[in-house]
Amino acid sequence: MKKLIRLMPTILILLFVIINIVRYLTPDMKTEMVQHGEMELSYSFDALVIRGETTISADYKGVLESMVTEGEMVPKGKHVASIYENAVDEGVKKKLISINERIAEVTAARANQASYTDSYRTESDINRKLSDMRTAAEEKNVKKITVAKTELGLLSDRRTATENDGGTGERLLAALQAEKASYEKNLGKSHQNLYSPASGDYSTKIDGYEKVITPESTKELTPDDFKTLTEMKVTKEDVEKSGIVCKIIDSLNWSVAVTATEKELADIKSGDTVYLRNHSSNTDVPATISYISAPKNGRYVVCATSDVSCDWAETERFLDIDFVKKKYSGLKIPSSALRVVDGETGVYTVSDGIVKFKKVNISYKSGKYAIAEEDNSSSGGLLLYDEVIVSGSKKIKPGMRV
Repeated sequence: MKKLIRLMPTILILLFVIINIVRYLTPDMKTEMVQHGEMELSYSFDALVIRGETTISADYKGVLESMVTEGEMVPKGKHVASIYENAVDEGVKKKLISINERIAEVTAARANQASYTDSYRTESDINRKLSDMRTAAEEKNVKKITVAKTELGLLSDRRTATENDGGTGERLLAALQAEKASYEKNLGKSHQNLYSPASGDYSTKIDGYEKVITPESTKELTPDDFKTLTEMKVTKEDVEKSGIVCKIIDSLNWSVAVTATEKELADIKSGDTVYLRNHSSNTDVPATISYISAPKNGRYVVCATSDVSCDWAETERFLDIDFVKKKYSGLKIPSSALRVVDGETGVYTVSDGIVKFKKVNISYKSGKYAIAEEDNSSSGGLLLYDEVIVSGSKKIKPGMRV
């Protein structure tokens, strides 16, 4: 025992020497697993939305009552709205709007009863709205409470309209129509019926740009024109003076226009496909480059056109948008893993404790990551889930055991 104690310092020194030798001979490195991934080349712009719109004007100011729902597809000649000449209490107007929404919900539920037979779904929606109301009450958020209460009422109407008890839905609809008639009576007898001048989507969202920003007027849009349009100030009073009260979005195609620098426009030409992403939405909408203007002070107007339906394309006029020029998918690897060996770009991988060098073709690189082409047919090519060396000693070489 005493002999062992006397040997302890020597043993500790030997262990220290061995550990340092191993540390010296073993490369200090970190690895990361190769995954499938996607990267994109995109720029953010202030965009102008261009769409085909046919406006509907009234002969006088008054209270607008829509006969169809917002965004509903209507045929040409459809009675879409009425405007009542007499001034009316704002409370009556709001009640009329609410009644119209309820009638639309009940009518749709009864017309498409087969799609509403899943009572569990309706009950689930109702329970969710009740939860929203409780949360809003705890937050003391009056606006959220009002919205949740309105939506809960519509869900309750839906449930009642689809009940199979011999006429509950019919009775509810009749009661709502009678209530609507009483509100219309308060609005007065002098009114003007408004009819759709074209087929398309009905909208009451008038911003005053309908006759200024049109597909025809923007076919030769210049950077100066774009600046003028985006700096225009159209007030609520201007809209009221125009007499326009509603409109029909009469084309499936819509466009966005942006101004871009030569660098942002690089490798883009008419006919190319890009993707548009509203900053308030994560959905990418495919579009085709339809127009590129002549340059002015180093800037171009670029228009991209799409026929894909999306809410913001029908409701927004000016917005922030991501213009995704290209998307790249493949094997996503850290940029720090890339090496150039004998003029070949590749990565070091570790498999069964052995370092290997694998050549890669990089399709896109930006910042911390790069996209490498996936080629499973290539012998010795980079594979999904390979461990690539992202940092470590410069002494790493193929065949080294780690």
